[in-house]
Amino acid sequence: MKKPFIVIEGQDRTGKSTLVNQLANFYGPGAVKSHSSSPPKDLSYPDNKIWEDNNYFKLFNLYDTITETNAVITDRFHLGMYVFGKRFRKYPERYHVTDIERLVTISNNTFLILLTDDPKELMKRDDGMSYEKSESDFAETAFEFQIEYARSLIPNKLHINITVNGGFNNTYETVLKFIESKRYANSV
Repeated sequence: MKKPFIVIEGQDRTGKSTLVNQLANFYGPGAVKSHSSSPPKDLSYPDNKIWEDNNYFKLFNLYDTITETNAVITDRFHLGMYVFGKRFRKYPERYHVTDIERLVTISNNTFLILLTDDPKELMKRDDGMSYEKSESDFAETAFEFQIEYARSLIPNKLHINITVNGGFNNTYETVLKFIESKRYANSV
């Protein structure tokens, strides 16, 4: 059975990196961890957009190949690029997460996990490094992530609100149960 390709998306300070590390430990030493970040800052908008589209397209295909033998877990991927691209990099509104997803074959072994939280809780955890600078910024980003999440063509999706789910400690167990139950159901 192929290993999973897991995309962890969401707002800053929701525990994405912690979850990626926990899942990598579960799937063993061959697990591939990736952290997608923005392209070089000196690129203009059109080149910037093309740079990201081409690289995310290539990464989708590469990661699908790798999962023949190793799990792939990404800390942010294409959803974050579209959400933050519209809000902070001034990409036009017409770009959506499905622009890339329609160009690649998305297997039943691909998972999208969206982590969000209450804006007040996020403000308490903010260290000044987030794009968001206020509760309203965090609320708007959460809304944008939920829109792109709903548009996503990835078949196996789970949205977790950290506070509603009982905090960070429950997130790993919830995600792992979801992924493994879907993998089992897809293999039967």
